[in-house]
Formats: sequence, C-alpha cells, structure tokens
Amino acid sequence: MSSGQIVIRKKAQYNNDIEKNIAEIVYQLIPTFEINVEDKKWEDADKSIKEEITALDEKQKEEIKKLDEKQKEDIKNLDNKIEDVLENKIKEIDKRLGDNQGNLSDEIKAIKKEIEDLKVRKPLDLIVKLDNSRLQDLGPQHCQLPTLFNILRDYTFTYT
Repeated sequence: MSSGQIVIRKKAQYNNDIEKNIAEIVYQLIPTFEINVEDKKWEDADKSIKEEITALDEKQKEEIKKLDEKQKEDIKNLDNKIEDVLENKIKEIDKRLGDNQGNLSDEIKAIKKEIEDLKVRKPLDLIVKLDNSRLQDLGPQHCQLPTLFNILRDYTFTYT
C-alpha cells in the first residue's frame, strides 16, 4: 500500500459557494482514499534480469573452464616437447659413448646448458598480492615477463 499527502500549491478563487463547497468536499474526501499499487511487472523484470545474469555467469564459467583446459593442454604439450628434446640428447650421448668419439665432457656441458635454457623458457605462474588484499592468481605468463619487469623497474627503456 502506498500513502501520501495532498499539497495545495495555490488556493483557487471560487466564483460561487457551490464551487467552494465542492472543493472542500474533494479536499476532505481524497485523503481518505487508499491507493493499492501492484509491482508485479517490476518483480517480473527483476526476476528476468536475475535469470539473465545467472545465465551469463554460467556461460562465463564455462568459457574460463575451457580456457583453463586449453592452457593445461598447451603446458602438457610443451612438457612433452622438452622430454623429446632431452630423450634425443640422451640418445646422442649413448651413441657417442658407444662409438667413443669426441669429448664427452663438452657434450655434457652443452646438454646441461640446453636443459637450463629450457627451464628458463618454461611459462611461469604469476600470483599477485597487494598490501592486505588476498592473493590473485593471474595464471601462466610469458617466460620473459621477469625481464620486462626489470626493464620497467630500472627505467632502462628509451623511445626513439
């Protein structure tokens, strides 16, 4: 139920007593009325908006899940490629050991360097914490992101 008050902004000038009596009756009668308002259309609109937001939220969660799965698959593929490279290097070492050719220590040093280079190139997970806020996982990032941060921190970039 809604309620309100009638405010008379300007008193009207009446030409005769009948108009004055009718106005007084109207001003006395109207405040006794009760106004019932149905908000059904607004409630339905609110419900439909809520359903649309829920549907969009579900769709967004599905998209995020698909992206996470794709990211995991990409990381797994990179790991498989690294394993393949390492297996090939081990086969080369076995071949050299079997043939007794070349300097073995130089080959081992080269392989160690390649392994270290592959480890450095691996995507890194970035987790950010600002002051007292909770941790925010930004997921895997490019392997050269720390270098970019160092450049930005040191102001070593220039524009030409």
